[in-house]
Amino acid sequence: MNKKGQKNMGRRLKPALNRFSSMLIEEALELSSLTIEQLDEVLDFTPGIAGSYLHQKKDRGPQAGSIQELENRVAKLVKRTAHTIVVENTYKVIFENYRFPDSIEGKPADNLNLRKYAPFCYELRYEDNWPTFNDLKHKNGNFPIFITPDRSIRSILKYGAYDELPIDFCHFSFQWGVLWDTGIPWLKRESFGISPNAHIDSFLPKLTEKRIRYKKSECFLSRTIEGRELLSELKKTTEMGCDSSKIKSIYERILTAGEIAEKSYIKLSSPTQDDESTEYVVSKQFLIR
Repeated sequence: MNKKGQKNMGRRLKPALNRFSSMLIEEALELSSLTIEQLDEVLDFTPGIAGSYLHQKKDRGPQAGSIQELENRVAKLVKRTAHTIVVENTYKVIFENYRFPDSIEGKPADNLNLRKYAPFCYELRYEDNWPTFNDLKHKNGNFPIFITPDRSIRSILKYGAYDELPIDFCHFSFQWGVLWDTGIPWLKRESFGISPNAHIDSFLPKLTEKRIRYKKSECFLSRTIEGRELLSELKKTTEMGCDSSKIKSIYERILTAGEIAEKSYIKLSSPTQDDESTEYVVSKQFLIR
């Protein structure tokens, strides 16, 4: 891609880059005990950069080639697995009936041709279908304000008001090493069969890797009748609380069915808004529409 094309891509991704970097700084602030000024030092920033990212100042946002490094630094700080960031075309999802992962254009650092769509059509997300911090904190749109008028997860954790946490955040809270051994009821090591003396690095990556496989399976399960029934069952179970044993049982079934669906998955053609024909074909045990 020539310099003009790279500049054009940068303009189209700028809003998405600003939003994603702001979210990463928010995640770092919420889950650490650091101030915004301390984040500059810990993340190896020039003073003031973390605040600029947080407040989405247009002239100080990260470049497409550096957003992955920011993800890696924040992940290391909060002791979670770093995920590969990709560009999703939300116009294709909403208006052209595309489904993840077919809606992904590539990685921000790639030489992508994004000229066909407007900047607001692009969002950054994780390659493995992993939920972002915003997904977990704001997805249901009903973040509690009784305990924390500042809408801060940090405050909820500080006061131990765990019932006030968004349910999606609860179910993925295991991913952050900084939250283990802090008194959160459902993050007890014995519940996961983990030794009290085990170092966080000895078990957390394995737990995350297994859940990533589940999340990847969901992409293909959503295209099947059996899969949608399993996902519906999971949704109902998680809405009732954090019963890890029941959730684990459902996830095991999801993983098995999802891997079969993925292996059977054959993309026929790019779907269009007016095309009501079958979009995908899989083995007979899965009916896809």
